[in-house]
Parts: sequence; C-alpha cells; structure tokens
Amino acid sequence: MKKWTSILCIVVLINGAVLAQNYFATILKSTGAVYVKPSGESEYNVAAEMGMGLHVGDAIMTSDDGFVAVIFTSDKSLVKIRKNSEVTIREEYSVKTVKVNEGRLLVSVTPGVRGSFRVETPTSVASVKGTKFWTVTSSEYGDRFYGVEGNVSVMNLITGIESMMTPGQMVISTPQGQIVNMPVDESEIPVDPDEAPPPQQQPQVQPEEEQVYEPETTPSEEVAAIPAPTEMPEQAVEPQAESGGSGKPFAMGLGLGSVTIDNKIYNQIALRPELKFGKLAIALDVAIYMDEQGNIRKDEWDEFSDYIDKFYYIRWAQPGDPFFAKLGAMDNVTMGYGILMNGYSNTTEYPQVRKVGIHTGMQMNKLGWEAFIANAKEITGPGLMAGRVTYKPLNNLPLRIGGTVVADVYPYKGLKDSDDDDVPDALDIFPDRDDNKSLKELQSISEPDRQLLRDNGVDLPSDDLIDNLNTTLSDYDRIMNGAVSIDAGMPVLNSKFLKVDVYGQAASFIPVEDSALVSNGNTYSRVPFTPGFGFAVPGVRMNLFKIANLSLEYRYAGKNFLFGFWDRAYDYERVQIRNREIYTKQQMKLMQAQMQGVFGAFDVNILNYAILGAYYQHMFTSGTEIKSFMATASIPKGKIPKLADATAFYQRNNDENPFLFDKPSENTILGYKVGFELGGGAIIYYVFQKSYRDYDGNGVIDPKKESISITTIETGFSF
Repeated sequence: MKKWTSILCIVVLINGAVLAQNYFATILKSTGAVYVKPSGESEYNVAAEMGMGLHVGDAIMTSDDGFVAVIFTSDKSLVKIRKNSEVTIREEYSVKTVKVNEGRLLVSVTPGVRGSFRVETPTSVASVKGTKFWTVTSSEYGDRFYGVEGNVSVMNLITGIESMMTPGQMVISTPQGQIVNMPVDESEIPVDPDEAPPPQQQPQVQPEEEQVYEPETTPSEEVAAIPAPTEMPEQAVEPQAESGGSGKPFAMGLGLGSVTIDNKIYNQIALRPELKFGKLAIALDVAIYMDEQGNIRKDEWDEFSDYIDKFYYIRWAQPGDPFFAKLGAMDNVTMGYGILMNGYSNTTEYPQVRKVGIHTGMQMNKLGWEAFIANAKEITGPGLMAGRVTYKPLNNLPLRIGGTVVADVYPYKGLKDSDDDDVPDALDIFPDRDDNKSLKELQSISEPDRQLLRDNGVDLPSDDLIDNLNTTLSDYDRIMNGAVSIDAGMPVLNSKFLKVDVYGQAASFIPVEDSALVSNGNTYSRVPFTPGFGFAVPGVRMNLFKIANLSLEYRYAGKNFLFGFWDRAYDYERVQIRNREIYTKQQMKLMQAQMQGVFGAFDVNILNYAILGAYYQHMFTSGTEIKSFMATASIPKGKIPKLADATAFYQRNNDENPFLFDKPSENTILGYKVGFELGGGAIIYYVFQKSYRDYDGNGVIDPKKESISITTIETGFSF
C-alpha cells in the first residue's frame, strides 16, 4: 500500500509540474478584488486566486483595493500590479509584453535570460533586459517611468522619440509626443510596500504610495511644453480630475469665496463633483452667486442653456488616443503648428461667460482628423469652428502632412444681446424690451413734445437716434472670418541629448473683400481691403539635454495677414464697438503691410522646481514693426511647503511694443493663480485675470478705467 501511495504522489507531482510548464505565467499573490479576462473573452469574469495559471493574451484588472503579483514561467520575471490597473500579458517571437491600459506596476526583469521584455502603453514602449522599474500610466497625462535598477529604453509611440532611463531618473512620455528625462530624488520614486521598512508607529496603518508631480496641461504644439500658466482661466475653477486629481472614480470639491461678475462682487458657493469611468470623465460646476444682501443671482438659472453650463466638461480619452472627445470648457487649443489657431481658449471670460465647446478627433495608422467648435450655443450663427486632417503618405519615412480650416462664420455672436432684440447690450437703450420697436413708438411724438418731456426730467434718446433707429446686428453684412492652411513635418535627428524636427506651414485667409477700421483722429472710417496669405518655412523644433525645448521659424506675412489670428485673447478682440459702430477683429487688426520676420519659443524644466516658457515674434517692413510676446511660469506642487499651486502668464500679441507693461493695449491679457494649503485638505486660491478694452475709442488704453478684471478668492475642499 505504501508503494502505491508513493507512486501516486510522484505521478501527481510530475503532472503538476507538466501543467505548470503549460502556463505562460502564474499568480504568485492576490489581495482585494482582482479579476482575469481569459484570452478571447470579452469580460473580466474570473476571480484571481493565488496559484492560478495564466495564458498568453490573458488580461488582469485590479479594483480600488486590488493587488496582484504575477511571475512568468520561463524566466521568473516578476510584475507587481497595483490598484486601479488594467494589464494584458503577451509574447511574440520570444518578446514578452506587458500591455498597460491604465494604472501602476513595478517590473523586475530577470537578467541574463533569453528573449526580451517590454512594457507597452497607449503612449510609450519601454524595452529592457534585466532591470527593475516603475510604470505609471494615465489616459489623461501619458506615462511616467521611474528607474530603480538597470537601464530602460523608453520610446514615445506618437513621435518615435526615444530616451534611455538609468536608476534615479524619471521619464515622462506624453500623448502629444514629448519625452522628458530628468533626475528624481529617491523619495519621489513610488514605494513598493513589500520592500518598505515597517513603520515605527501605528504599524496597523499601511503607508500610502508617495505622490509625484504630474504635468497639469496639454501643451500646445507651437510651444512644446509651456505648462499650467497658459491654461489658468480653466484651472481657476476646474474640478480636480481635469488638473491632475486623485484618480478616484468619484470625488467632490467644494468652493467657498468671492467672484467678480459684470464688475460686481458676489459670494460664491460651488459644488464640483467629478466622476470617472475608465476613459470617461464628467465634471460639474454648480455655482450659486449671492450679493451682499443674500439675493441669489438668477442669470445662471433662468434658461435651459444655463443647466447645460453646469457641466464643466464631459470627456472621453485625450488628444493622442485613437479617439477622443470633449464637451464643455476648452483651453489652449492649437491646430497643427499654430499658424492660424494657436492657444485659443473659450474660458477667458469664465465665469461671466460660460461656453460649451466641442473638440473631437480620431487617429488611425496613416489618417487622422480633428473637429472643433468653440461654443455650441452659437451653432445657429454659426460661430467659431475649425477642422483638421493629417496623412502619413510613406511607410518608411515619418513625414506627416496636414490641412486645417478655421472660420468664425458669424463673429457678431460675440456681442451679448440679453433681450434678443438684435441690438447688442453695449448699444442697448432699452435693456428689457425691443429697442427699435420702442424708438418707433417715440417717432409718433413731435420733436417739441420730446424736448418738453426731457425738460421735465424724462430720459429720452436723442432725436437723431429716434429718427434713424438704433444699430442692429442685421444691418451688417455677414462676412465670414475664415482661413485655410497646409503643413508638413518630420523628425530628422533622434540622439540621446538632441532631438530635431523640421516643418513648414502656409496659410491664406479667405480672399473676400472686407472693410477695415481706420482711425482719423477722433473719428473712424472704413477702408476696403482683401485678406492675404503667409508662410513659415523652415521651422525647427529641438529638445536639448531632455530638459529644454526650442522652436525657431522664419515667417513671411503677405499683405493683410497675421500669424496666430485665433489666439488666447481672440474672444476679447472678436468683435468691438467704436462710435456706435460694430467691427470684427478682422476689420480692426488684419489690414497690415507685407512683412517678414522670425518667431522663437522655448520652455525649460529646471530640475522640476520651476517651469518657465516664452515665445517672441518680430515682424518688420519699411517703417513698421509688429511684435508678439508671451511668458509663463509655474512651480510644481510640493516643491515649496504649503504652496499648492503657483502659475502666472502674460501675453501681448501683434503689437508695436509688447514690453510697455505700464501702457497696455487691447492685445494684452495677463493673470496668475496661487494656492496655499490650510491643512485638513483645505486650500485657499487667489485667482486673477486682466484684459483691456478701448471703450471710448480714442486708441489709447486707460489702465484704470478700461480694464476688465476677473478676480476669485476661494477656499477649496476635496472629499
């Protein structure tokens, strides 16, 4: 009997060993909610257990409390998958691949074994042979890799740019194609709880994995990595998820403070819930404004569109994903290399003006497209829209060509008309009723009787206005402000310390005759003109030593052409009033002489303690110069004690001298945001933004009387 028992045990052991060899990997440890989606299945329908075998193509998903460690059968490489992660394991031609859709994992690759090992995300590929490193993948921000042991080659799948990571370094790979390699302190590298020393006090509490800095913005294509300051109006009120929040599926923010709307100060109570379901994110901004007497401002609650405004954004994925879409607040939207639309934002007047933008696109192997609407509420105009198509014609050459169309079909939509009488508020005589209907009623009164009424204290318009009626938007021709552009670009150098891309772009406004505004001292006249064309060839982008980006362009502007016409300040300049006449930006700004010049931009990350950026354009011709300048600065969270946020920006485009800071123009927009931690999860924010309008039409800005300020002082809570 003992003999047969021994034989049976040997058979079981041999059979178990054979079965184990058939598995591609094995679950070494599993805690919390962890599920497996077997290869070929569509759902995660198998609960993970210690000792479970995994096959090629199986996928693993961990929940909020989930953790799983997987060991590969052939080489004993180990992968530790943390909470809220989704991972698939594969092997092709002796290359093991761990595909990470979302989450955080620690990879320990056994050195000296046959074959290769790589970690693949939607943005990057990290190839290794014997090393240990962290991978943190986010659908919003891209990837962060932390070197622990050995070397890791990280390649961005969007641009093909590669970077070698060594121990003590962090590589950031963004969905826009940038790669930044920088040194990090040991304390900034995520902690593996299995290797961390036990805490000396309260040993029952598991220490949290340390948070590290995440870039908060999507850089524009023209200034490759200018960060948070260029997005400040959106950040001033944006819920935490969009600006790098905790990553939890649900969070609630509470804002208490004051805000200036229509030059009046209101107390503010704002609820800002955010929800995340994979790549889907929804953020609300439900704000109640009360005056000094406790009366609630009703302007945000009296129309159906006001309830749509409560959705700050609804987003699926990010630009750079195979498909992305966003509805709501938009910031720093750039099309192509920025010759037409560069850094446009529909939040510059927020919360006074709430716009519902639409931005969507798709990227396939060779073909890509983008569509943009600045404000869906203006769709009946329609208002500002843009579209772009890109194509990669050759398989063996990374050349990509593109075309862009931008049009503001009915720019007069930029004038507020509260009573819908076709007379903008700035010209409205009777704010609560139809102006011209009321003026026609006054026409039945004789001029002597009108004067008698005025003498008795009745406020009546002038006889000239009564007889000729008020200016209406319908009185103006519907001349569309539009332009088209083409561009082409490709990388030409990809070394360890220097990356170089070259590109060219050209654009033309739609050549339909318009009438430009010309100042004649105290009066204005209209002069016919036809919009023109311009080009920027060559253009060069460089990444230097993995910490700085530099762009240079030669620019030629034909007669009546401006680069970056749709920029951050466009909504302020879109349409304006002079001497009770309405003018668009095209009519006020576009009539220019033929010019040529240079454009340069840079940004630098100084050891992750400060991020600085700027661009400068100098266009000139005989006797005329036009310059553009923008500067940004930010300090990442955690670098200064108690400082939760610090950003600032200054922009002044297409001006004779953008450095006359004490003499601003209508092209000037500036602002800052500073947040201080108060403890207990509370942060107090100071947010300020200023722009200027030439209300009296004399061509000179009075900084005290003709400024538009948006100020917010708010205490924020997250729970």
